[in-house]
Amino acid sequence: CKDSGFNNYPEDKILKKVEAMIKAGADIINITGECNSTQNDREQELKDLTSVVSLIKKIKRLFPDIILSIDTTKLMIARESIASGINIISKTFPLKFNEELIHFIAQAKCPIIMMANSNNNNVSKPIVSISDVIKDIQSNVGYAVGKGIPKDRIIIDPGIGFGRSDKDNFLILRQLSSFKHLNFPILVGLSKRSFLGDALKGRMNNTLISAIAANTLAIINGANIIKAHTSEQVATMVNIIESVTRVDEAV
Repeated sequence: CKDSGFNNYPEDKILKKVEAMIKAGADIINITGECNSTQNDREQELKDLTSVVSLIKKIKRLFPDIILSIDTTKLMIARESIASGINIISKTFPLKFNEELIHFIAQAKCPIIMMANSNNNNVSKPIVSISDVIKDIQSNVGYAVGKGIPKDRIIIDPGIGFGRSDKDNFLILRQLSSFKHLNFPILVGLSKRSFLGDALKGRMNNTLISAIAANTLAIINGANIIKAHTSEQVATMVNIIESVTRVDEAV
């Protein structure tokens, strides 16, 4: 799964990047739906909407079988994105902060990625134990289901990064298997996380190896979806892990 911020590059370069990621083995392309807009900036929100809808339509026309997800908290962007071909909505804070959006998602019956984050400002409380994060996810999921979102449309994200301390991030990664009993697909985003670079203690300038190592641990510990910026390297890692896990089946 690859995050593509449409405001950062010209559209033709984004489409070339999308093509390269798909060829490398990406199954999902994730688009940032509101790179510059703020809650009160209507003009910028309309610009974001125009840009993202144009991009979605072109990606779907060129690559009709690819799954697309979008990061957005805006009802208008979510609605138009779904109409244009987006398959998954990704949220970074609990849906209880946005009643209009949760009703739309329930009606659209599209899959949703729900991140564990108790606050509405991307700053998380310190983790006393991993059960804190699990309870946070259960609360968010329970609220969503109560508002009509089917359980089989929910993907959970434990929220590595997003204001957490290095210690808390590594704790989640180490105990990721604890989330499996919730019976939801688990997404983990570890690409370009500063805590991984800090773990190298200045011994390497390139943090790619740390991201690959962390993603490997995430898959071994139960992650179903890996969100990354380097599709080719991640696809290689996934192929190796799958080959190892299938070895008994081949015997």
